[in-house]
Amino acid sequence: MRLCLPGNTSEVTPAHADDCSWQYREQAASQLHHAEAIKTQITTTVEDEEEVVSSTLRAHRSRYAVRRTIKRVRATFSAGVSQAATVLAGQGAPQSHQQVLSTVAMVQTEHMPQLPSHQIASPPFLVQVLLPSAPPVTTAGDASK
Repeated sequence: MRLCLPGNTSEVTPAHADDCSWQYREQAASQLHHAEAIKTQITTTVEDEEEVVSSTLRAHRSRYAVRRTIKRVRATFSAGVSQAATVLAGQGAPQSHQQVLSTVAMVQTEHMPQLPSHQIASPPFLVQVLLPSAPPVTTAGDASK
């Protein structure tokens, strides 16, 4: 078998041309296979990187959405608590724990209809956590003692 070199046209016989043609086809097939392997590797790497970037963005968006929701809930609670405090102050000292709860519930209903119920704290939570400086709530029976 002769070595097939481009431009080597001396002594080219039909058998030699077939040998060269076969060698070139084998070499081209090998290069194509190698190129496809590299393409597959690059594609896989790019897809992996895209997934990492996508996951990072989803996590960031999720954290951002959670922070935004928390801020919205805090602002809504703050507005509701301010109004509840104003209503309670206008009524004088609350007569009963039930009066405080009903006032806070009324304010919650007015201010928080757009929030899902699982994001709205119960009225006792509002009274205990968001109004920690509020005077202790007593029932009518306790006040007489």
